[in-house]
Amino acid sequence: GLTVIGGILGVPPEQCLALSLVKRFRELTLGVPALIVWQTVEGKRLLGKRRNAKEEPEDPNHASDSLHAPKPPNQ
Repeated sequence: GLTVIGGILGVPPEQCLALSLVKRFRELTLGVPALIVWQTVEGKRLLGKRRNAKEEPEDPNHASDSLHAPKPPNQ
């Protein structure tokens, strides 16, 4: 897109390509570290949930999900 617009305005294609690469580099230098941090935070949160689920035994009388009704006691 920048090459076409630059061509209309009389800017050489090499300069338009260089400008587009500089813009993409700026986005990558800010975006990639943010994605890595986000992945790390979410990964730790997910691992924490898995560890807690393994450590806590399931209680059949305890409704962990508010969408399910509690089970009646065995008689």
